[in-house]
Amino acid sequence: MMPQKDLTLSDKIDLLDKIKNQAPNTSTRMLEKITGVPKSTISRVLKNEQKLRGEWALRENTQGTSRKRKREGKEPEVEDALNQWFAKVTTRDVAARGVHIRGPILKVKAEDLAKKLGHEEFKATDGWLSRWKSRHEIKFKKPNGEKGSSSKLPELLKQFCADDIYNADETGLYYHATPEGSLCYKHKTLVGSKKEMDQTTDNQESDEADAHEEIEQVTHRDARKFIAGL
Repeated sequence: MMPQKDLTLSDKIDLLDKIKNQAPNTSTRMLEKITGVPKSTISRVLKNEQKLRGEWALRENTQGTSRKRKREGKEPEVEDALNQWFAKVTTRDVAARGVHIRGPILKVKAEDLAKKLGHEEFKATDGWLSRWKSRHEIKFKKPNGEKGSSSKLPELLKQFCADDIYNADETGLYYHATPEGSLCYKHKTLVGSKKEMDQTTDNQESDEADAHEEIEQVTHRDARKFIAGL
């Protein structure tokens, strides 16, 4: 569950503006992923939008408040479309499958979306991408190990006695390995996934009970030959 946030009046107005820039049929669940604000807070802010905007207008008129608004890009329609696509491909379920998003992918996708929206001359430059990431608070992160799959291990180990459980330390070439990190919303945690295991490896193994001799072997392993679920 996403933690509750205490939003100031300014934060609530920013949230309303950000929601306004999304597609009309965007679900509250998707808005939560895009903004980093819990669904309950989003619903409450939307319900009180008229009151909140009235309070903000009154504050600006009486106190001369000068609030810096985030600058929009030259093609806000393209930016919004890319942001919605990014929110979908960085969900927890997709990230757990090892999908990694980096700058070159975003640039290609942005230009593809631009063409579909009729902006034929649009070019996703490095500068444009940098400003887009800044506006949407997108950072490069490394996942926390293989968190998405490691939670299954304790249950599997209960089936075996200690001298049948081995710990292996290995070094080798993972020639199908995916990048170690991915772009991700600042407020989200990047979930790790099971790494591609096609490799040539030098393997050192010992059992948990230390009942057997250490085993050293050089192997070529193909993940496609593994038993499903292990």
